[in-house]
Amino acid sequence: MVGPLFLFFLQATAYQAGMQAYTEHRFADAIPWFEKAAAGGSETLVAEFMLGNACLQTHQQEKAVEAYAALFQAGKDSAAAHLLTAAMMLRAGMTAEAAGQASQATAADARIPQAHYLLGEAALAQGESSQAIAEFQKEIAADPSFFMPYYRLGEAYEKRGDWDDALSVLQRAIWLNPNHNGPYVLIGAAYLQRGDVDDARVAWQHAAQMDPRDQTVRQWLEDASRRQPAANRPQPPAVELAARKEYLAGRLQAAIPLLEKAHASGVRNNELFFLLGNCYLQTHQVAKGRAAFAELYGVPPESAAARLFAAHMLMRLEFEDDAQAELEAALAGDPKIPEAHFMLGEVAIYRAQLDRAGQEFQREIVLNPGFAKAYYRLGDTYTRSEDWEHAVPPLQRAVWLDPTYSGPYILLGKTYLKKGNLPEAERMLRRSLQMDPQNASAHYLLGRTLIQAGHADEGKQLLSQWEKLKQRSDQ
Repeated sequence: MVGPLFLFFLQATAYQAGMQAYTEHRFADAIPWFEKAAAGGSETLVAEFMLGNACLQTHQQEKAVEAYAALFQAGKDSAAAHLLTAAMMLRAGMTAEAAGQASQATAADARIPQAHYLLGEAALAQGESSQAIAEFQKEIAADPSFFMPYYRLGEAYEKRGDWDDALSVLQRAIWLNPNHNGPYVLIGAAYLQRGDVDDARVAWQHAAQMDPRDQTVRQWLEDASRRQPAANRPQPPAVELAARKEYLAGRLQAAIPLLEKAHASGVRNNELFFLLGNCYLQTHQVAKGRAAFAELYGVPPESAAARLFAAHMLMRLEFEDDAQAELEAALAGDPKIPEAHFMLGEVAIYRAQLDRAGQEFQREIVLNPGFAKAYYRLGDTYTRSEDWEHAVPPLQRAVWLDPTYSGPYILLGKTYLKKGNLPEAERMLRRSLQMDPQNASAHYLLGRTLIQAGHADEGKQLLSQWEKLKQRSDQ
């Protein structure tokens, strides 16, 4: 008599059989099925990912490294393979093992980006704040424009009660990436500890706008509204206050001499360097702007790192020609500096130079294999050129490296919709809306997907919500 489970394995693909075993926590049984599926076919990519996960669950580290190396097209015993395995281990809660793999990555390539960041994350998870601080500082020195170590360094400082150090590094994190709510949450706590209640409120209001579902931040906002600012708070010098007033009014030419006077009188703080750098860049004084941002981030003004920071800020101002010049000079000074090729790819996308953009993102991935955004934007270039087959692998790798960001899910949903795979399109787009409920594109694409799948009522409702979100963003 043939049992139903035996019949299932006869009829199922190798990948499906592996998933059945994996979901039943029979990880050792899943491995040979995933190995078979990874050998070729339409499910190769996801089978390699699941093979790596199953090997982690059965403590077969060498096989896991091989699986993740194949998944990300890295050498079997390369620094990249160990780095990517460390990232997956950290997500699985295997902090000691992750630290071991990250250490192997740095031993194989002392300059590989993100290895010290992962070591810092492992130390932070184990409650070792001092060790975490040391590792995050090493990562910042090696990969100066990578936002995450600044953010997590701020958290490590707060765990030690070093509020001033936390405030300083979190400000720099926010100026590198103003679109992540985490640093605003932490910097609000730092401001409150210093008695700067108004600044804490502003920071938490930003965080609440970015993530309206965060009830903890909303509670902190309510609590802060009932507190009074600390008495006798030190005030900035009058010249600095006057400079801020001119800057906020958009009178940059008037703000510059005031900021320069404050700097000459000995004022040294993050805000002064940030305002002065922005004033110089917006008035097309790039070298002076770079020098101000170099002081802000603690690097020499002619260094590759300083040019990278200047390029970041120039791109935010949409000064792409100046940004490209800074990036090319940065690479001339240090051909391995992380994120320079990525930003050149961003410039190329802005100019609709999709072939060049793809080349730059691929160069970034070679140098910086753990950088999820490079895979995401590589996938984006393929979707812009409607190359749906080539779009899936980099977008899927982006999701596996950073499952918290909605962008790759949206593009995967769009890609699967174009390929006619409606169930996968729906799954990816619903996931994106869980992370980003106000995203207009996700509403539109999911609405179209559901209508094509025969769920017209829900689809039309989502398209109606898309219209409202679009109107709101146009106002």
